[in-house]
Amino acid sequence: MSKICANCGAALEDDAVFCPECGTRFGTVPAADEAPAPEIRPEPQEDAVSEPAGPGPVPVRPQPDTVRPEQVWQTAPPIPAPVPVPAGEPEKRSKEISTAGYFWLMLLFAVPVVGFIAMLIFAGAVKNKNLRNFARAHVVWVIVALITAIALWVVARIALKAAGTAIDWQGIFDSIKNAFPFGN
Repeated sequence: MSKICANCGAALEDDAVFCPECGTRFGTVPAADEAPAPEIRPEPQEDAVSEPAGPGPVPVRPQPDTVRPEQVWQTAPPIPAPVPVPAGEPEKRSKEISTAGYFWLMLLFAVPVVGFIAMLIFAGAVKNKNLRNFARAHVVWVIVALITAIALWVVARIALKAAGTAIDWQGIFDSIKNAFPFGN
């Protein structure tokens, strides 16, 4: 390796015709099947101001040597190794809830005040995802039921006022009281 590329400074083999790093051609060793490059003459530019061309030869700009793809060894840049991602704690699977478990949870959530408090606790503070999601679903259903009940109550009040009828609350309470004889 006594040759050095004048373009990039890479060390070259003695019999090399092209630099393996930058592809620059050097030396005068043409390939046997390679024909000399055709001479390219520049076309005169119409907008350029120059002296009129005379009968003499037209000067030709020297063209850089062209390199065919099969004559150049291209090396791809090295691909960096993937950076390992530190593994966190594996996600723990939540314990499945049985059918009986869901039954008892629904029964607990049906209790008026205690069930609502238990529902809120399970929806926010329990680590078991199945139990937490089930409680959250029940909270959503309670909210939907409250909104629906309020909307129906407002519609009923508007409809009764439009019809001109008044609600006899005392009569309703008396009929409920009479329906349960053990309270008298």
